[in-house]
Amino acid sequence: MKSSKLFSIVILVFLIISILTNIGSLTSKLYEPNYNYFINPRIISIYISVIIFDLFLFVLIAITFHNNISKTQLKLNKKITFATIIALICFIWLEIILGLTEYNGFDVRQNGLIVNNWGIIGSILFFIYFFNMTDINKLAKYSLLIFVLLLHIFLYLVLTPVNILNLTFST
Repeated sequence: MKSSKLFSIVILVFLIISILTNIGSLTSKLYEPNYNYFINPRIISIYISVIIFDLFLFVLIAITFHNNISKTQLKLNKKITFATIIALICFIWLEIILGLTEYNGFDVRQNGLIVNNWGIIGSILFFIYFFNMTDINKLAKYSLLIFVLLLHIFLYLVLTPVNILNLTFST
């Protein structure tokens, strides 16, 4: 089995876990500490959109396993998959930024809340899958991948310093 097919299976499993986790997050109960965060209309709309895009990406990846697909359909599928991955990455970082900049009744920084699609983990996996699908040479692919990984780590450290350092600051 090619490594790209194997990584596609990893992404499919990750999507199933993410969809279930995202649905579980939306069904928070009143007594759970995250309840106030997940009843915010913006957060609800992000999670509903993410679930729909996750399902859509699952179908797009599953289609690539079908043997009777023409090259034209595969090219179109690849373009739509790229757009879907970019949208999912944007939703992850949108929720991280919203959780840090806007009062949602819940302090994401101090409570270590995992955002949609497992936050930075999902964003990195989606970027790796994105680069895995591109047709650029290996050196450029690995250089971009290292740059994106370092950028993720940097942004995560800058945007969530309280989680990383385990410090509490009064705001």
